Amino acid sequence: MAMSFDLYLNLGLAETIDTVSAALKVEGRGILSGIDLHSTAGRKLDVDLREYVQQGDCALKFAWKAFKHDTRVGLLPG
Repeated sequence: MAMSFDLYLNLGLAETIDTVSAALKVEGRGILSGIDLHSTAGRKLDVDLREYVQQGDCALKFAWKAFKHDTRVGLLPG
């Protein structure tokens, strides 16, 4: 079972984040959270990690409907 799909963009990290964020917005989604693993892991674990940003996206209208029904829905992985 695949855990992800790959998409390669010939862009820098910042431009890639902007492009993906804009594409999600068109689909009615948005970025709720982001973790700069390069900086965070590098600092906390003293490791050299390539530029890597993990982002969590959400379709807020659907999330709100689910949240009103049961707040534990926030425990589910995105």
